[in-house]
Amino acid sequence: MQQACQSDKLGNLHHPPEDVAMAYDKSLADRIHAALAGVSGVEGKPLFGGYGVFRRGVMFAGAFRSALMVKLYAGMADALLEPHTSGFDPMNTGKPMTGWVVIDAAGITTDDELKDWLDRALAAIPATANRRRQPPGGAKKPTRRKK
Repeated sequence: MQQACQSDKLGNLHHPPEDVAMAYDKSLADRIHAALAGVSGVEGKPLFGGYGVFRRGVMFAGAFRSALMVKLYAGMADALLEPHTSGFDPMNTGKPMTGWVVIDAAGITTDDELKDWLDRALAAIPATANRRRQPPGGAKKPTRRKK
């Protein structure tokens, strides 16, 4: 089973041992982590062989192989007109995932380019988005004690 890098509660990124094959570029995950260091409520974690970045429980970016993927929702069409971009189609079905854009390594060579894409993805998260899980059956209601 592949291991992926994980962040601890302080946000420090931990990678698996060097001899473990990875489906994403560890240095890109480090760059993403560094670019988002001052943003509150952001956490990174391994996800399906890649590295996902979440805010309020909503994934908005990640590393997939040597590329950055970002969720831009309605801004996807305009982003696909920019150089070094494509739709995110991890299974090569010919049907990219809606809202997700992949930026090749050539499009994020500088930290400013990377930060620009991450800022755009953060700004695209709907204000109402919050996927923090509740216990089954929803939040528990307080019970009254019988006297």
